Amino acid sequence: MEIDCEHHQVLLELIRQVPEISEELQPLIKTDKWSLDKRHLLINLLVQQLLQSDSLSSKFCEQIQNLFPNYFIAFIHRLYIAVNFSNKITNHISIKQRFLVLLSQILQDYPSLHTITENHLLSTDTSLIEWNGESPKKKLKIKENNINDHVYLLLSTLRLLLLSNSKINLIHSWKWNTLIHLLQNTNDDYVKWLAFLCLSIIFNMSSNQQDLYRPNVSNTTIFKDGRVMYKNSTLIFDLINSKSSLPVDISTCDKLFIDNDFKKRSVFINGIPLLKYNMNKKSNDNESLIEIKLTHTSTIDKCLREIALSITLSWTTLIYSSISNGKTMIVEYIAQQIGKRLIKIQCSDHMDSKVLLGTYQCTDKPGEFIWTSGLLVEATSEGHWLLMEDIDAATSDVLSTIKSLIETKSIGYGSISPDFRLFLTQRDTGIPVQSNELIHLLKSVFCIVIPSYADSEIIQIMQDLPIWNDDLQLFQMKLFQLYQSLQNTKGSIHTRLVTLRDLLKCCRRLSNLSISRSIHRQLAFYDVLDCFASFLPKLNRLEILQSIGTLFNMNNQEAEFYALKTIPEFDEHDNQYFAIGHVKLEIQKKKNQSLQQQYCFAKTRTATYILERIARCVQMNEPVLLCGETGCGKTTLVQYLAQKTGN
Repeated sequence: MEIDCEHHQVLLELIRQVPEISEELQPLIKTDKWSLDKRHLLINLLVQQLLQSDSLSSKFCEQIQNLFPNYFIAFIHRLYIAVNFSNKITNHISIKQRFLVLLSQILQDYPSLHTITENHLLSTDTSLIEWNGESPKKKLKIKENNINDHVYLLLSTLRLLLLSNSKINLIHSWKWNTLIHLLQNTNDDYVKWLAFLCLSIIFNMSSNQQDLYRPNVSNTTIFKDGRVMYKNSTLIFDLINSKSSLPVDISTCDKLFIDNDFKKRSVFINGIPLLKYNMNKKSNDNESLIEIKLTHTSTIDKCLREIALSITLSWTTLIYSSISNGKTMIVEYIAQQIGKRLIKIQCSDHMDSKVLLGTYQCTDKPGEFIWTSGLLVEATSEGHWLLMEDIDAATSDVLSTIKSLIETKSIGYGSISPDFRLFLTQRDTGIPVQSNELIHLLKSVFCIVIPSYADSEIIQIMQDLPIWNDDLQLFQMKLFQLYQSLQNTKGSIHTRLVTLRDLLKCCRRLSNLSISRSIHRQLAFYDVLDCFASFLPKLNRLEILQSIGTLFNMNNQEAEFYALKTIPEFDEHDNQYFAIGHVKLEIQKKKNQSLQQQYCFAKTRTATYILERIARCVQMNEPVLLCGETGCGKTTLVQYLAQKTGN
């Protein structure tokens, strides 16, 4: 893959801005083709320089930040993986401390790096300053503005303590007696003041306690509005909130790379970089084995970008849309792209908080009970993603648990992993929300609304399906026009309308048919009828029959005959296939098949018609929901079909 750009000029600009790496860039300038290997060499070179640079004083990080604004976070992703998981790095403690200082300096401009910072803090149990009479640098080297290493390290510690999420981890994992020694023994007033600020946060001091323990500083230190004036008129407040000193009008070098150059460690979701994970844990979800393909329309791309932004900022996201607009699939797609396990829960009024938190369950031993964690506890502790569908159908007990999790960042069952994300979905039913608990919950989440797709977007989604042969290409627009006419049909509040999911399911069913053949034309008629009209009452179904019949050049009598009067025929003499109507299912050979229970089955038209529809769903790997009164034969139909197919 080649990049169409004048890479020589861009590389020369990079050398001009960062002259310290000019020697390493000379071999790259001499190349004629800017290939993928060359781009990877440059990426590794820049990451290595970031790793080796002195984070306390070096401007190299700021230079990369200004030269590669679109890919700077991707560089940090690669640096994070190298620091925490590489076996080639020696002196891990010093490197981890240096990387932590770097993160503390850029977090203000890049809040999306909070998750990486918290994960890095969990893996780093060594504080930035250890009391041995000197700093980790062995010498208190004087940096610019006469600021020594202790001040830089304390500033980094203070920045990390100001992060609400990392504060608890820092307080419990780091040894803070170093700050007490500094407060008592150092002669530097500014080190004393920073140590005092850190300790006031750690011990949660009140204003009276702060007045009691505030250090005595010399008269040369000037206070303005609670800020400390440092030497050469540098404010500590300004150091904490320091901005880049490099010119903002420099030309960027983003043209040297493309998004796929960073795909090993980062995934770009509509320009938003997300850290890529490796799913090394076993998952029972078969859906993770199936690649999700998404059609990138303007509406979907906008939704992808908004969800990616909420993920980087660790926000709880509510996706609001009408049924079958792809709320769940979009979250599944992002989770699959970055390698995260997604746990899905379908909310209903029969579910309580035990499903989320856990409960005691009995064992094989009489009188013994063990605690089994719920799905929410599992997701928060392991760092998985949790998707709660139809949150408006949840009980007040479940809503209270979720609201408490969002507000307090705790559930009372261990710590919450920084990688945990919570997604909620809600259908647009046209009925206002009645639950007070849900109204209060919606105030605490980031809401993303997916509007209905435009006609051009629906056609684009249909065209992207890999199913269209020569016969179906001409049939495509007719099917879409039928879908449009059914969409405009007004029904009662209890009547389900045709959705985009029905249209796409119908397209997939027609994928292996040739409508020009008579036998396939009848099966296609049944598929369209099954997808668009099977859920309607009989009276409403008769009105749609005529529209469906015209698609296949059928008159009204012929359409009514195929839909209402024909009886599917059985073929039970074939040893390889079981055929009912136009559907054939392969018979599975089993050793004890003759010992299976034989079921009595009355071959009425209603029973055989429903059995053919079930067999078609099985053939297309579609889920089936059978609704009916008790004793009408729902279980018998499935058992009979399983017996005939050897399952």
